[in-house]
Amino acid sequence: MLNLRNFTIILIGIMLCFLCSVASYGQGDRPGPPPPHKPEPTPPHHPRHEPVPPPPPGPRLKPVPPPPPVLLIEPAPPHHPPHPEPVPPRMHHARHRGCFIATAAYGTPWEKHVLTLKRFREEWLLTNVPGRWFVALYNKYSPPVADMIRERPWARAMTRLILTPVVIIAGAATGNIGDIALILLLGTVIAVICYVWKRRKAARLILKPKTLS
Repeated sequence: MLNLRNFTIILIGIMLCFLCSVASYGQGDRPGPPPPHKPEPTPPHHPRHEPVPPPPPGPRLKPVPPPPPVLLIEPAPPHHPPHPEPVPPRMHHARHRGCFIATAAYGTPWEKHVLTLKRFREEWLLTNVPGRWFVALYNKYSPPVADMIRERPWARAMTRLILTPVVIIAGAATGNIGDIALILLLGTVIAVICYVWKRRKAARLILKPKTLS
């Protein structure tokens, strides 16, 4: 049989169970706290580009020309002059001397025949060793002869006559067309004369035995 003590313990246990069930049911129906409010994202702000007003009219500036290109100049290689050829004595001033005998014969160093001889000396004689030796000897011994020719008119005329073929040959050598044509003409005349002379000599040798018989 249940005593009062056991009955009291059972009743207290039933009450505790009831209270626990009531508490759990109240917590299940009670609404929970509202969720936190999230702020809505704001759209990005794009600044509005307004048209820039044109600048006020002013003086027009001239365009600046581009700078000139810079040229890089390479240094020139060192120049080594060739060894000079041996020159005859007193030839260092040969180019500065005149044709003494021709100048005395023609009267002036600017006469065309004297200039022809000077050009022949510069282009033909002074370009080789034998020619330079000849010019050196001429410059050494010709001044006294030129003084003697200059003082005598007949000597000047004879010297001009002797120098005529020399001037023609020098002019042809330096490219004077007139002297070249004259030499060709003289050569043709001499060839014709030699040919005619040989033909006449051969004709005389053929006719000579007949006259003896």
